[in-house]
Amino acid sequence: MRPKNKLTLIGSGWLGMAIAKQLCHTYSITATTTTKSKLSNTLDIKMSLFDICHYLPLVEINTSDILLVAIPPKKTFTDYEASIKNFIKTLSNTDMHIIFISSTSVYSKIAGTYDENSLIEGSLSRCENHFLTLNNPITILRPAGLFGGTRISGKMFAGKEVSLGQNSVNHIHQIDIVNIIEKIIDQKITGVYNLVSPKHPTKQAVYLANAKFFDFNVPLFLKDEKPFKRVIDGD
Repeated sequence: MRPKNKLTLIGSGWLGMAIAKQLCHTYSITATTTTKSKLSNTLDIKMSLFDICHYLPLVEINTSDILLVAIPPKKTFTDYEASIKNFIKTLSNTDMHIIFISSTSVYSKIAGTYDENSLIEGSLSRCENHFLTLNNPITILRPAGLFGGTRISGKMFAGKEVSLGQNSVNHIHQIDIVNIIEKIIDQKITGVYNLVSPKHPTKQAVYLANAKFFDFNVPLFLKDEKPFKRVIDGD
């Protein structure tokens, strides 16, 4: 039997674990965590303690066929960009396919339509560029707002006042992004891609539909003077 390709997953959060669960039967997966309680699991996944901020070395990385970095720049990171730069310096296997999960937050916050050729800004955009300096096969993914599973858009605002209800929504379901990543890995697809639903309903439409479907109190939408339309193009 042909041995499974090795995949190292940096970050086993909400998205990372969904990826690991779907791919663990076809790939030999090592997933990292900063939480000791996650070290034991019933899945065919090897868990390893790893903190990208304080850099605890992970030997398995440079023996991997695929490296997937799925660590969002949370407020708990003292310097996300510096941590990414230091991490990149440890990578020596130039044949390894590297996939970096970025975000559509790299685009301007003003109204307009943005695609992969639009100008980007901020520390996360610089992290993308750090990966792109490598000689590896590189894929940069920019997902829009993530939902699915326990993440239900609007539920946290049940019965509460909400502004900007007529603003357009850019989002993607967890299942869709996991399926896309699986295809990218299987077909060795490289490049920079926005991951977003082709439909951009208003926030109010999404919240009202979810309130009905998931049976929670309807949010109370304030009247907005001017709708804000910021659309991420994923075509």
